[in-house]
Amino acid sequence: MCAAAVRSGTASHGLPFLADLGPAAAAHADAVRGLMESPGAWTRVAAAHAYRRITGDPEPAVPVLLAEVDPAWTGHPALPVREAVRLIGEIGAPAATAVPLLVGILAQQERLTYPYERVRILADTGYVRTLTEALERIAPGASRPVRRPSKALVPVPGPARRSILRFKRPV
Repeated sequence: MCAAAVRSGTASHGLPFLADLGPAAAAHADAVRGLMESPGAWTRVAAAHAYRRITGDPEPAVPVLLAEVDPAWTGHPALPVREAVRLIGEIGAPAATAVPLLVGILAQQERLTYPYERVRILADTGYVRTLTEALERIAPGASRPVRRPSKALVPVPGPARRSILRFKRPV
């Protein structure tokens, strides 16, 4: 039933089920691959995932998923950005072309600007976790931040500095 819906091109809700079947759904791989060019972003993402799971070939899926990862994403849930990042992470090392993009997004000071009410920090934390997990699966160690010396940590000589130190020394 799901395969018939996918073949018709009208029902993408069958794609997760075909993905779960993996190679057992090989007869439907061509129909699934056709949906990777669907006008709907969620359908393209689901089709790329299903195709990779059915065929075991990540090569056609990676560009489709990467196209959905927008560094300027505001966090609006209508777009499948976070899901695309998660699925790229599932692919692992064959998705190495995604590393610079994901590292760049992770390094941004502010990732999500969608007007979440009272949960913006939680939404950003979840997105950071998704990015970090994807990077760790693709290229372990790539998500670790590069430590740069901060000017605020450099000791400043002068009377104010000495007076602070005087209070820290035992009398």
